[in-house]
This record gives sequence, structure tokens and C-alpha cells, in this order.
Amino acid sequence: MKLVIIASRFPYPLEKGDKLRLFYQIKSLSKEFEIYLCSLTDIPIEKASYKALEKYCKEIHVFKIHGKKNAFKGLLNKKPFQVNYFYDRSVHKQMNVLVERIAPDHIFYQLLRTTEYSFNARYSKSVDMMDCFSKGYKLRGFKEKGLRKRFYKAEAHRLIAYEDSIIDTFTHKYIISKQDKNALLKRRKTEFHVLSNGIDTEYFNPIKQKQKYDIVFVGNMGYEPNIYAVRYIIEELLPKFDDRATILIAGARPPAQLKAKANSRITISGWLEDIRDAYNESKLFLAPIRDGIGQQNKILEAMAMELPCVVSKEVAEGLDIPEVEKYLFIADSKEEYIAYVKNILDQTVDTSQRIGLARGYVLDHRSWEAVNKKLTSTISSIVSGGKSVV
Repeated sequence: MKLVIIASRFPYPLEKGDKLRLFYQIKSLSKEFEIYLCSLTDIPIEKASYKALEKYCKEIHVFKIHGKKNAFKGLLNKKPFQVNYFYDRSVHKQMNVLVERIAPDHIFYQLLRTTEYSFNARYSKSVDMMDCFSKGYKLRGFKEKGLRKRFYKAEAHRLIAYEDSIIDTFTHKYIISKQDKNALLKRRKTEFHVLSNGIDTEYFNPIKQKQKYDIVFVGNMGYEPNIYAVRYIIEELLPKFDDRATILIAGARPPAQLKAKANSRITISGWLEDIRDAYNESKLFLAPIRDGIGQQNKILEAMAMELPCVVSKEVAEGLDIPEVEKYLFIADSKEEYIAYVKNILDQTVDTSQRIGLARGYVLDHRSWEAVNKKLTSTISSIVSGGKSVV
């Protein structure tokens, strides 16, 4: 069976959540389908990245886009700026020729931003929306000021209209969490399959080594909710801990204003070749993310690495884990973050049971193989004309 996948970014290296998710989806789907990857990009793709995907794909096609130029040209239409950014009419023509040659059994779209690339109506199609992006932009609009505030408000408005207009044109829709699903269902009643994130449970194994840092935060530092969380840790929480308390901020693309905060207590590492080092070298994971959307893979990774996790209520809810309080320390105020962190660092609270249960839960329920069974099953049911078994 032939499956065409339309990707907004080349799904390697794995430095962003959407790329990580798609890479493991491709890996799982390749067991049942011939994968024809059609990836958009506005940056050069290295040979090593191609090599990482070749073993799972029958064909790989990369299409160069000029995102900023596309977005500028789309200013006067009512589509989201990110949809305009990733849409190129000449690329669409090339894809049409390619899809007609392949004659796929199904077309799978990664994220809302690729859905302008429509093809012959005889091809069934599904979309992994991943997150409720309109909610995310609306939340960011509340935090910003000036032109940035206007941009996020405008994009949220455009996303709401666009999500509602295209949502029923797909045979199946996937969303990352019940939290994101409910945000969309407030506006429009339709069927979504909740498809959680997973992790590579063979890769994320704790190794006992010297712990150089008290606190760690891991994440794509080009993502604004992560930046807000780190600023909150550094500016509001760190001054309340012991003067010797240290923190590691690990993740790709830290902005200059964040790098400037590095000192003897604060390490801004940027991209790490092996992110397990960040977990192994730290005593606890702290994630006071309040305005993000979707599901935080870094929490699942930290749980698998047997690291005590202090997280916001919003992060805990987004994980879709039953009885989540059995596995995480959940804070809903500045005082609660401070108390949890101090107690863990001072060893006045026993974390052994919590971290043991947390690792067990991830191993049993959140491997990529386990969570992607639903995706393979639903697409197979579409192709075969049968009923979905989810």
C-alpha cells in the first residue's frame, strides 16, 4: 500500500517536537506502507538527515519554499500566516505531478499548515493537526505587547476560521491530547482521534553518573512558551533557592537575550548531541509552562530517565495520564514550585516511589510503537474500506 506524507519540515534532526513526532510516525507506518515523503523546507538538508529517513521511505522528495516571501504575498488573504508561509503554488504543481505518478492509496498531512496542498478528490486523506494552534496563538496574544500582540491575535483569529473551514474535508483527524481536542470541540463537533506523543523507550534509560546540576529544563528554545518558562525559572524561582543551586537549560536555538543570562549558576547549553546527558547530570526536572499547547515530550523523557518532575497544572493535564499526580509533582503557584524544588533538593521528600512508577508507566504505555498503533490501524482501515478499530 502506498502512502504519501506531506511534511511541513524535513523530519530530521529531531530538535523540534513536530519533527520528532513525524519521524516516529514514519518509522511505524513504514512497517505497513510504502512511504513517499514530500517535505517542504526553507533550509538546506544535510546528507545525514536524508540517510536517517531512507531506511523507512520508498522515495524522498524535498521542495524548497521561500517562506517569508510566501507569507508576505498572503497578507491580503484570510488564511493563517503559517499556512501562507508554507504554501508555494509552483511546489503545488510539482507535487500534483508526483502524486499522480505515485497514485497513492492515502495521503497523510502533517499539521494544518500543509493542507493547502490539495490533490485529486479520489485520494482519501487524513491530517495530524497535532495541537490546537488557534488556542496556542490566542494564549500568546495575552502575554505579548505592541505589534507582537497584534500579530498573535490576528493569527489566532485566522486559525480559528481556517481550522473550522477545512476540518471536515479529511477522512480522519488526529490531535495530540484530550485538552487540545476539547478546545476544538468547543467550536465544532466532529470526530478526532487522540494520538498521544511517545518516546524511544530503549534510548531513554537512566545511567548513574555525577549530577552536576540541581535543576534541568529541556526544550526547543526557539519556542516561546519554553522561553517564558525559563525566564520564570531564572527571574522568579532561582533567587528563592539556595545560592549554590544550579540549573541547566538544554535545547536548540536559545535566543541571545537568554544566552546573556548565563553565569556560574545558570548554564545555557544549546543543542546537545545526546540529550540524555542533560537528564543524567541533573537532580530534578522543572517545567513551569503555563501557556503552551500540545504535549510535552520532555516530561515523558524525564519520567523514563527516573528524574523527579515538578510541572505546572497545564503540563500535567496535557499529558493525558490517568492519576497523573502519582507520577509528577504538580504546582499551581510560585510558592508550590519553590516548596517542591526545595524539598526534593534537600531530600526531605521521598521521590523513589514516584519516579519508579513514572518510568514504569512510560515503558508500558508511551513507547512510540504503542501510541502509533492507532495511527497505523486507522489509516489501514481507510485504505481497506473497513471500520476503524480504535
